[in-house]
Amino acid sequence: MPLKLPIPARIPLLYVILGVLLAISVLPMYFYSAQIEDMNRERLKTNEMLLQNTVTRSRCCRTRSRVRSPTTFPSTRTRCI
Repeated sequence: MPLKLPIPARIPLLYVILGVLLAISVLPMYFYSAQIEDMNRERLKTNEMLLQNTVTRSRCCRTRSRVRSPTTFPSTRTRCI
């Protein structure tokens, strides 16, 4: 024989207060985390572009050094960096 719990006709005041306190504490953290994610996403884009430019410049310098004189590559590499 299964036991059936009675369904209350009204929500107890304690549950309402706990729900409001939970919403008050969670919502600001959600908005703060959304702002931090946006800032980090922009910083990541900037850092990726900077790194891509650095790698491209380095590869270009190495290629230029190798085309000019393949035998003196190690000495010109330090000049490019």
